[in-house]
Amino acid sequence: MTAKWRILIADDHDLVREALLQLFDGHPQFEVVAIAVDGEEAVDRASAVNPDIAVVDMSMPRCSGIEATRRIVALCPDTKVIAFSRERSPRVVKTLLACGASGYVLKQSGSGELERALCAVAAGTSHIDPRVSL
Repeated sequence: MTAKWRILIADDHDLVREALLQLFDGHPQFEVVAIAVDGEEAVDRASAVNPDIAVVDMSMPRCSGIEATRRIVALCPDTKVIAFSRERSPRVVKTLLACGASGYVLKQSGSGELERALCAVAAGTSHIDPRVSL
């Protein structure tokens, strides 16, 4: 992994994308290299820039976050995906992990939880939001 972790943000809500961009802006370990507004664009951008980490919303148009995760992991095996959602269902989380996601963070969690997930997957481990019961 590089000194700065190259991040793709994929979410269909402007406010969420802007908040994540602001969170990562100026952070010494993170550099946003691409932004996507739907699942298809997330896959396209990931294959174009090969980010270290993709933060992918699970409910996006044109291609679900589950399918986008599956395709990103297949096209960019070095890219770690952190799924980002409001969904607490263990079934959904297990499906995402089976598709290759390395992390799962609830949108209801604070920014510190997302940062912990980013650091964990960048270090080669997985991270599941502690508010999700598997």
